[in-house]
Amino acid sequence: MPIGSGATLEPAGGPVAQIGDTTIDADLNRGIIGVEANSTKELLTAYMQLLEILEKELQIETGKHTWFVEFVSDLNIAGSKRAIDAMRNTYPSARIVDVASKLVGEPSGFYGVRIGSMEHDTTGPNWFDLRIEPLVRKPQIYYVSFVYRNADPKKVLRIAQDVEPKIEQLISSIESEEEKPKSARRIPEGSSPRSSRLSSRPRVPMKTS
Repeated sequence: MPIGSGATLEPAGGPVAQIGDTTIDADLNRGIIGVEANSTKELLTAYMQLLEILEKELQIETGKHTWFVEFVSDLNIAGSKRAIDAMRNTYPSARIVDVASKLVGEPSGFYGVRIGSMEHDTTGPNWFDLRIEPLVRKPQIYYVSFVYRNADPKKVLRIAQDVEPKIEQLISSIESEEEKPKSARRIPEGSSPRSSRLSSRPRVPMKTS
């Protein structure tokens, strides 16, 4: 909670509420309040409810005190071909692949792709990190890790709302060289690990008594 709010949350770190599979936690030492859920819909619902409690019941101006909001999503996506083969063929003529092949003395290819913001630093309030790689135990499946944070909470919420279909489109584009590729699809809930998280960090370090 921001300094001067007159409100505190206990304990100093860890879960403070549990509703079904949705967890609300707080790390008062680091100044972070977060929500974690198994689906983006549940996540956004719980996050908006948390903001309403903070603003209406505890009289905290969250927009004024928030440094940034961060969205984290881990997904398993099914493609139309083996993920490891698709990743190998993504940039077969890239110079770094040729250099790596010479280094190890055998043909090489990309095992995964990691993309980040071109304009912002990793330690700043605006940043994204997108990682895509094969799920080793299931070569047909892509493991996707996505982190997006921004000083404007509305931007983060917009990204979170449609992140899954956008990532499915990205997987389909990786496989676009395949003849008549099928569309990528998210693995149904309950059949594979997946989670999403939203957290807010204050503009100033939080102090507790």
